[in-house]
Amino acid sequence: ILFWAMGVTIKAWHVLAASAFILLCFLLLNRGTFIGDNLGTKETPDLLQVFPENRKTIAVSFKRRKDIPNQCFPLNRDVSGCLPSAMVLGPSSNEISQIMQVLQDHPDLHYGNLPRNDYHIDPVKRSFFNYFKSFPDDIGKKFTFYEPTSEYLHNTNVPMSIRSIAPTTVFLVPLMNPTDRVISEFHTISQTWPSSCKSTVSFEDYLQHEIDILERCGVPVLIPPVPWKNTKVVPSGCQTMSSTCKDYKWDNERKSYSLDTTGALLSEGLYYYHLKHWYTLFDRKQFYITNANCLNDPHPEMWDFLGVDPDLWVPDIHGSHTVDLSQDQHHHNEA
Repeated sequence: ILFWAMGVTIKAWHVLAASAFILLCFLLLNRGTFIGDNLGTKETPDLLQVFPENRKTIAVSFKRRKDIPNQCFPLNRDVSGCLPSAMVLGPSSNEISQIMQVLQDHPDLHYGNLPRNDYHIDPVKRSFFNYFKSFPDDIGKKFTFYEPTSEYLHNTNVPMSIRSIAPTTVFLVPLMNPTDRVISEFHTISQTWPSSCKSTVSFEDYLQHEIDILERCGVPVLIPPVPWKNTKVVPSGCQTMSSTCKDYKWDNERKSYSLDTTGALLSEGLYYYHLKHWYTLFDRKQFYITNANCLNDPHPEMWDFLGVDPDLWVPDIHGSHTVDLSQDQHHHNEA
């Protein structure tokens, strides 16, 4: 209108050029909406549309700085803390403490204050404030925080919860032989049983009980044929895992598998299916997967991945931190 009032002749190409310029500016200003953040192998405009049950998750997102590796900030005037830079998705509850001891031999790593709740398993009901304060900001300015846990890898809620509040987290995944893991976890679980269960429920009975649940619920995971026959029914008082099908979540589109129950020993060791669940929310470059036994002599690349100096790690010369994942060791522990 201004050009018309000044007597300037407006041609069609002027209008097209101006429209193209305005469209370009709009796309640049909103490029995050259209392009996404490149996290995950499957882009979606709103991840909460895919996981509506997590709408109440606290949405806090900060980028890491080189001088302060942890994501430390005040929530309000009275509460400050950090989010850990790294997660250790541990192989089993028995071995996670040994892996922590190996990592603690590096002077720049710290696991914060224990005990803490596994917040990400149920981010709606569990206290974020207590979890956040378990990584104090005064320590976070001197060390790189990591969170070690054996319960996160196979859980349904955890990946989305971490993705919502700390999408730049990196994951150290030390995996043990799945057979050894099942044996180790069975020994741990059986120690909590009443004496009547210990004398009546065998290892084979317990595993067959889980196989029957997976078949009944139509979970199409591949489990090798078992050599045993004529197993006994596990009494209800000895059943640690859920028998409800909704707690065994198979994603047919992504061919991934996750759980809302503990004690499903075979399912927890199906690493391939669980990692596919995580890969839908995080870039694969954020994962460092290794054999848990390799932590006895970690490769320098692992320390680089965690953001600490490889040359500062001093191995434990007394051998008390050795990660022994052999079946013989599990039987020795049980005795």
